[in-house]
Amino acid sequence: GERSVSGHSMGGHGALIAALKNPGYYKSVSAFAPIANPMACPWGQKAFSGYLGDDQSAWEAWDATMLIPTAKERLPLLVDQGTADEFLDSQLNPDALADVCEKFHNHLNLRMHRGYDHSYFFIATFMQDHVAFHAASASVGLDIPSSSSCVQSMCSGPKSKPDALSSTAVSPSASSIRAVRKVTTFLS
Repeated sequence: GERSVSGHSMGGHGALIAALKNPGYYKSVSAFAPIANPMACPWGQKAFSGYLGDDQSAWEAWDATMLIPTAKERLPLLVDQGTADEFLDSQLNPDALADVCEKFHNHLNLRMHRGYDHSYFFIATFMQDHVAFHAASASVGLDIPSSSSCVQSMCSGPKSKPDALSSTAVSPSASSIRAVRKVTTFLS
């Protein structure tokens, strides 16, 4: 069947490497504020040394930025990142992913959103775009409008925070959710 994968933060990195390490298995991949280059950040270094040991050459097989150059499949990547994310400069490093994707001609739609942080409000605001991206890749015939009117790589920030995550910003129909649930795995 057709599968997609998405995730947030370290789960976003997991989504990227799941797709990169399993060519032909996924139709699409997206991530919210992924740790894009864990070999080059404190969180990733701590996790990799704990799970994989101190040999950094062993880490390369688990770092999305390091996997892009030798990827056997060039799936388009959708990545959303908030500019007010407290971890942007020290941990996430989307620029490294953007640089390697450009160098090796792997399509990356990196959307930087002014005023958004690392929270679930950020995810809820743009989840509908990710659902539509995966639905289009999976050919399930859903007409899901974009939750964002952003067409440039830098979008304006949030107008106001909703009282609950079940706001109208994330309101695809129940039938759309059921159809996409069949093809999308979300890692967190």
